[in-house]
Amino acid sequence: LSIETICLDMNYIINSFVNSGKKIAAYGASAKSTTFLHQLKISKHTIKYIVDDNIHKQNLYSPGLNIPIKSANELSSNKVDYIIILSCNFTEEILTKLDIYRKTGLRIIIPFPEIKIISVYFLADFLALFFAAFAIGFFEFFFVGTAPKAMASRLEKPLSHTMPAKPSTIIVLQR
Repeated sequence: LSIETICLDMNYIINSFVNSGKKIAAYGASAKSTTFLHQLKISKHTIKYIVDDNIHKQNLYSPGLNIPIKSANELSSNKVDYIIILSCNFTEEILTKLDIYRKTGLRIIIPFPEIKIISVYFLADFLALFFAAFAIGFFEFFFVGTAPKAMASRLEKPLSHTMPAKPSTIIVLQR
């Protein structure tokens, strides 16, 4: 997928969740993360805060976007529904760190190399994406064939489902 496609899809997903009243944070306040958020045209009203493990970045703000950068402890005191992993080169480490929060319902969005949503409570993601699909049209979604083939890997449990984003793929996983 191209960066343009991922950005379109991520905007679609983020806006669908925000419009549904969901709170979103991000993980990783690197230079690459900032560039990606600028490309998405994200604001501090969309992403509540960015979690970063580097204490020298905590309690500062992301350049240009002014999104607060916090420690992982913020996830306990200022709960969010979704967190976007921006530091894709540390995805496995971050997933391990977020495991305790996932058990309480935190859903994780991984934008690269393909968009994945990892959830403990599968039905909530399915319903949110199902209703978001109405934005691209019920008929197109179910009958024209824009729904991609199921592609799920590395599951701890065999339950998985693939939903379309506009225009490419979101993979919803239950781990």
